Amino acid sequence: MKPLNFDNSPCTPTSSNCVIWAGPDLNCINLCRGDSITDVIEKLATELCTILDTLNINSYDLDCFNLVNCAPSTFTDLINFLILKVCELENIPVNPDVPPSNGCPTDCIVSVAPCFVNGTTTTMNLTEYVIAIGEKICAIIDVNALQDIAIADLDVRVTDLENTSPPSYTTPTFTLGCTIDTLSSGSTQAIDTVLRVFINDIWCSYVSATGDTGCLLTAIANQTVAPTDFSIANPLVQMSVQYAGLWVTPAVQICDTINNIWACIEDLRNGSVTVSALDTATINMTVTGGPAYIVSADVIPSAPSVANTATVALSVGVGPTFTLTADAIVPGAMLAESTPLNVPLVVPSSSVDLINDGVVQLLTEIYDEDSAYDPITGIWSCPATGRYNLNFCVHLSKPAVGFTSGMVIAGIVSSTSVNYYVVSSATFNQVTQFADITGTALGLNLTVGAQLQLNILNLSDVAYTSTVGDFAKFSIQKIK
Repeated sequence: MKPLNFDNSPCTPTSSNCVIWAGPDLNCINLCRGDSITDVIEKLATELCTILDTLNINSYDLDCFNLVNCAPSTFTDLINFLILKVCELENIPVNPDVPPSNGCPTDCIVSVAPCFVNGTTTTMNLTEYVIAIGEKICAIIDVNALQDIAIADLDVRVTDLENTSPPSYTTPTFTLGCTIDTLSSGSTQAIDTVLRVFINDIWCSYVSATGDTGCLLTAIANQTVAPTDFSIANPLVQMSVQYAGLWVTPAVQICDTINNIWACIEDLRNGSVTVSALDTATINMTVTGGPAYIVSADVIPSAPSVANTATVALSVGVGPTFTLTADAIVPGAMLAESTPLNVPLVVPSSSVDLINDGVVQLLTEIYDEDSAYDPITGIWSCPATGRYNLNFCVHLSKPAVGFTSGMVIAGIVSSTSVNYYVVSSATFNQVTQFADITGTALGLNLTVGAQLQLNILNLSDVAYTSTVGDFAKFSIQKIK
């Protein structure tokens, strides 16, 4: 179609829409072979405008460089200016009178700062680096502008807060429901006054009297009566069952322990008193204060005639009177005990005839029905042929020193031969403060006139000296 308002004599006017592009495809501007010349010119003009905008020096903000009369006037000057700045940052010497070689500085490959590293790439073309730096600087300038606005806003708020009168504070008060030291019940008191009086005048004294938390927890843990222990009042039933409404398991608080203490006290009050059996039908007991009992008994007859039980009348002066029973004494019984004698150290050898070479223990008789024990020689002479139960118990101690090795042997032996009836020992392989030795022989046949004694043989590493609190016991009972 020819333009109606176009006259270009002597040429024949022709519309650009009617002329096509016969050149190759140009992908960079999306131009294809066969497009009209109108499309070609439009696309070229668009690209040109974009380039002109990019090259327009007024499109770049250089205020951060504080350039007054020396600002770049062309895009080329801007690039050269940024190149010079980058070279200064990279310490690259620049001679403006000497043209760069090998394409530098515009085409130089330089190492970039950490904030410009992309993945593993740590270098950039100098020109691209300069452009990236400019963009980064502009972004910083924009952030600084926003921060300036925010700081100004905060400054206004701080000023308002400083100019505002501080709020008044009134200490809370409340009415006391009970008297706290000098603060009477029903009075209205400030909370800080109540706290001060309570801590200084009440709580500190309370902790001083009761102990701290650790002390109270230790006291709770020291409860020695277990819920599985059997009742004294009812020996077939455990404490937790006998006093199910009172006993607390587990005891984790002081109130729990107090409950269990009351249960133990009640159990003691309901229980019976155990007394040693004596050869008498009646035992008179008098309580002389507190739980201590003093027992007095009639003289033991030489030819006893006893019942199966002995009645015990216990009077506490006030309150109830208790009647108790004790096992009857079987004829032929003997019990002796006292603190052990010194037991010197003995070195084992072929001449040592075991326990018969030990030290004879001279014990004090507690009771001896047949007067068969001689405390001067420590010998018990069998009064009648029959079956006997023999028992001994020895407790030795070496305070601060201890037994380290060897052994201590104790036993009931013959005083006239090398025979022994019951022997036991304590063996040491490390420092031990105590040696406890017990032995029992049940239903042993003894003939009249047989002589028995309790011996201790020290084969340890230290000599034993008599120590207060130690004991040796020797008992014989005829059973048939």
